[in-house]
Amino acid sequence: MSSEYRSEACFDYAESRKTTKFIDRFRENIALRHFEHTMQDSGKPAPNSLKQLIIRSVPDGFLFGKVSVRGTSKTKLRIFAAIDFPDKFVAFLKENKWAARNDLKVSVIDFTSRFMLVPIKVADDRSLEDYFRFQNGDEGDMQIYTAPFDDGKQMFCWEISADRDRDLEKYLPNMTLWSSSYLVANWTFHQAAKVDISTMTAHFYGHHMQLFMADTHRMLFANTFVVRNSEEIAYFLLRCLEQVGLDPATVQTYICSDNTMSFKDLQSILTPYIANVFEAEFSLNPDHLFRIAKEEKDEEEEDSVNEDEV
Repeated sequence: MSSEYRSEACFDYAESRKTTKFIDRFRENIALRHFEHTMQDSGKPAPNSLKQLIIRSVPDGFLFGKVSVRGTSKTKLRIFAAIDFPDKFVAFLKENKWAARNDLKVSVIDFTSRFMLVPIKVADDRSLEDYFRFQNGDEGDMQIYTAPFDDGKQMFCWEISADRDRDLEKYLPNMTLWSSSYLVANWTFHQAAKVDISTMTAHFYGHHMQLFMADTHRMLFANTFVVRNSEEIAYFLLRCLEQVGLDPATVQTYICSDNTMSFKDLQSILTPYIANVFEAEFSLNPDHLFRIAKEEKDEEEEDSVNEDEV
């Protein structure tokens, strides 16, 4: 079984008058279901030159995917304490000569526990902001992003801290900011339609579990849970399946783990209750930012890992 979510990582962001940011080209292409990735280069790249940088937040730091004419290589920066961002992050960018480069296309995949889907008709800045804060609470100076969901009927909203948003924009001026939740939700929606079977995807990130469910033509469920122990995992999944009316014996379940539990650990917990459990993963390949995990990984050069321990 093979499936990959192809994402266009080269559209522009336009800031609105309020605190919400909208993706203009998403609005213009609201009817599209898949976005083909395009890579626009100015002139012929020099041998081994960096064409694009992909950065993904993980619980203990950041993964960096370096896309060059030779392929994709990766490295990691470890950050264990929130107080060390942005200093160590910026220092790492400067050390690698990636900071403040207008010519460098960057895709950032950032995790957020706070997101929601709203009807697309709720489209003005004030309504979206008020609705988001009503549902999620007000945690201070936060930046809300929105993008139309691929079903053409809903807007996907997520937030990051305003300080984090400013730091990313300052040092990565040619940046596209993705929510990991947005990528997984859209992939789940498309995967269910593609295989014509109801689909559930669970993304484990630290102590959070984000759960997305879709049948063959619509999104059914999207939420974040805090998981305190392994026993709660099967409980949450089974209760949510029951809530939306999906059968554990037939639903296609995909697990993506960004915590200390491996896929095999999670699979052993779930297989007594859920029949079809597969592994999914984020990728540092710009053409496939989220996909079903492959037994043989892509041929990616493995750089020596840069670890900045706290």
